[in-house]
Amino acid sequence: MIEPEKIEAKSPEENTEKIEAGTDGIIIEHKGRSATYLPQV
Repeated sequence: MIEPEKIEAKSPEENTEKIEAGTDGIIIEHKGRSATYLPQV
């Protein structure tokens, strides 16, 4: 795995344009909580 990169987006649609399904994992952080989603392994 590589070091996570922060993605800045103004809308959810902009996020989906920057993430490649099946390849990229994501870390979501909001109001002190976080969730990690990994691509299929």
